[in-house]
Amino acid sequence: PDTISHSYSSPLMFQGQGKAADELQEAVDVLQSESAALKEDIEYLMGRMDRFGDIEEELQEIVTEQGSTIDRVLELVRENEATMDYMRVRISFDIVALLILTSI
Repeated sequence: PDTISHSYSSPLMFQGQGKAADELQEAVDVLQSESAALKEDIEYLMGRMDRFGDIEEELQEIVTEQGSTIDRVLELVRENEATMDYMRVRISFDIVALLILTSI
């Protein structure tokens, strides 16, 4: 006959497949470990989210009692942050000016 009816596989080909299988198993192990860590993180974050939801409700009650809104409180917080930033810059300049004056 002109053709061979069976295929031949060398031992080197099986070794290569074994190495690839080992590498795949290592990748699976790493992914399973990362998956477990992510599940723990998700559980932690869900707990934090519940806690912040409770805090948000308490804040809403306080704001409502005082006749204001959350949006107004957030606006005031942003204004306060801007004022604090300005004060930090101003104090830094004052300190530099004081150091320059005392070194003269």
